Amino acid sequence: VGQWEKMFINLYPKAKVLAIEPKNFRPQMRQKVLMQMRDGDYDGIIIAYSCFEMIGFSSEYAANYIKNQLEVIKERIDGLAKESIQSGYNWNNYFQRNKLGKEKENISKMLSRAFEGCTYIEDGVTFDQMEINTLFLDEAHNYKNLPIKTHLTRIRGINTKGSAKCQDMLLKVRYVQNSNNGRGVVFATGTPLSNSISDAFVMQTYLQEKDMQQLRIANFDDW
Repeated sequence: VGQWEKMFINLYPKAKVLAIEPKNFRPQMRQKVLMQMRDGDYDGIIIAYSCFEMIGFSSEYAANYIKNQLEVIKERIDGLAKESIQSGYNWNNYFQRNKLGKEKENISKMLSRAFEGCTYIEDGVTFDQMEINTLFLDEAHNYKNLPIKTHLTRIRGINTKGSAKCQDMLLKVRYVQNSNNGRGVVFATGTPLSNSISDAFVMQTYLQEKDMQQLRIANFDDW
């Protein structure tokens, strides 16, 4: 954090910068620092990973996000059901609907876990109140453990479970992108591929979701 602050000020001597280290983000000081972040007119806020991960979403945002994600799955299931009625009984549609039903259940569980901490910060400052227009993540390979859903076998380096901190980062990345017309997120890393080619898929998932959806490769097996 100190190194980044020094470089930032060397490059932009007149910039107003807030640097947050773990010692400044102890529980008794956290809300005060979060209010500074929200209310201060800063050109840049530099924050340690461990502190950034402690900034949660409001329960209202969490509930709406989960609802919207499940609606997308429901629409796909309804679409397949409609196709089945129009074309007669279709085994492929049946399996697709069954697969989507399980996916809906898995997404519900995963997002509920990801937003678990929302209730206890309800009275405090939350990530969705900060109006962040750019998120710059250094050493981005530390966040490559997103869960990858696949039916393929014999592929090394595939992480099917993922990690809570990476799911949290994905939610924050999506929030910033959705608030800034798809832009506003920069990843920096010297090792974007460290285990397998699937690391490239993860980086694209963070940064190019809409492009991948348009090309119909947002699913790992299609990719």
